[in-house]
Amino acid sequence: MSGLGNLGAVLGTKVTPGDLGPAGVLFSISPTIREAVDRLTLYVTAIQGGTSSGFQEIGDNYVWNYQISVPNLWPRRQDSEFTLSICCQLIRLCFSRNWQPAEIHFEHPEPPNRTNELDKIFKTSVKFGQSSNRLVITKADAQRIFRSEDPALVSILERHINDLSIKESKSLRDRVNSLIGMHLGYRRITIALIAEDLGVTQRTLQRRLQHEGTSLRELVECHRRELAQKQIDASLKKFASRTRSAMPIQPYFGELGDAGRTRRIGANKLALKRVGSIFRKPPGRAVLRG
Repeated sequence: MSGLGNLGAVLGTKVTPGDLGPAGVLFSISPTIREAVDRLTLYVTAIQGGTSSGFQEIGDNYVWNYQISVPNLWPRRQDSEFTLSICCQLIRLCFSRNWQPAEIHFEHPEPPNRTNELDKIFKTSVKFGQSSNRLVITKADAQRIFRSEDPALVSILERHINDLSIKESKSLRDRVNSLIGMHLGYRRITIALIAEDLGVTQRTLQRRLQHEGTSLRELVECHRRELAQKQIDASLKKFASRTRSAMPIQPYFGELGDAGRTRRIGANKLALKRVGSIFRKPPGRAVLRG
């Protein structure tokens, strides 16, 4: 699907709560957007396995993060745009037809020859090359009460979703990596933050990571390197396609000799500049970073 433009985002606008089964119905009867997205996060594995998501209050907003858990599946533009488009569509169908997110973030680079179609679909400006895929919702929108719910019906739906859920057993390293992907570039990553997310003490987290032969610092740096490499590769491919699209990147730069190496260095610098804001440690309080 990677060569089909905005197909994923467009398809997301066609989804209804019923298409997602009991998880969609539970979303539709939730009293607030916050509760609906929180439930979607809890039961996302009932809809799609191999993914990680989280929903947190950060500053004046609520932020929903979504990523595919398999790192070698890259790029994954269509899946990311499809998933965030679905979430926006469900909110508009179930709560407010003209609702607009505060921000939309995508981990993949900006598509070449991009039009404003994505901005129209999401009804806000879209940011690319971020550390994660994010849907940012203002507190006022998230906490507004739209309806009351039937606790008995909610209980029945939750039991049914639990029966359908894909049971995935993740190692501590995988769970920590998922949280790093959610927070990187958005919040200051500390042992205290990750331990709180996992519901364990800081000492327990440090000891268990040490038992697995790693540390939080090592996992963060590894995640940063992988993210930087993805952004560099994407920038190099974009640069090569503009110059001589028929040739592979490595042979093309090698064939140009010193001039080619100079161009490669220039492309690397552009990519590093793009991900520089991701690598800078955010201040103590949460901020939105472009």
